[in-house]
Amino acid sequence: MSNRCFYSFETNDSIERSMFEGVCGTGNKSKLEPEDYYMSEDGYIVFTEKYHLKRGYCCKSGCTHCAYGYNKQTGRFDRK
Repeated sequence: MSNRCFYSFETNDSIERSMFEGVCGTGNKSKLEPEDYYMSEDGYIVFTEKYHLKRGYCCKSGCTHCAYGYNKQTGRFDRK
């Protein structure tokens, strides 16, 4: 799958947003807001650029919506 920095769960699970605290190495204890992510067609949570900016640093995972322009193939930051 091309999306990086995602979290998967069964669609019939009742998971509270608070359970996603610290997902993808954030260490952030605040709850996710609706604008922080969206659900992919495959049932994954995909973090938005706004979420990455709120987190405050690049995790170098090659996230689809990386706010810092990281290119996992080259290991460099491309200007955004």
